[in-house]
Amino acid sequence: MTQDHLLPSDDELYRRVYEIAHYLWDPIGISEHPEAHDEYSGYLVALFGRAKTGDVGAIVEYMKWAETEHMGLSFNRENAERAAKALVAWKHFIDEHA
Repeated sequence: MTQDHLLPSDDELYRRVYEIAHYLWDPIGISEHPEAHDEYSGYLVALFGRAKTGDVGAIVEYMKWAETEHMGLSFNRENAERAAKALVAWKHFIDEHA
């Protein structure tokens, strides 16, 4: 999925998914490194799809899979929940103002 094919409200949510993944979820700690801005790009489509459903639990479970199975890290549930709640809050905000 590229942003070129999204509705304006979806484009806004996709940008928020990028920001939250990079600056809030950030399981490997790269948010202070501009050169790593695309580090989580491979996770954006899945996060976007889950954000569209508004299901915090599904987002957290995906983040758990990404952190433990794909990145080989320990899972930080508190951090994932904070990021997932932010994604859903943005989804609701965008829906209300679209």
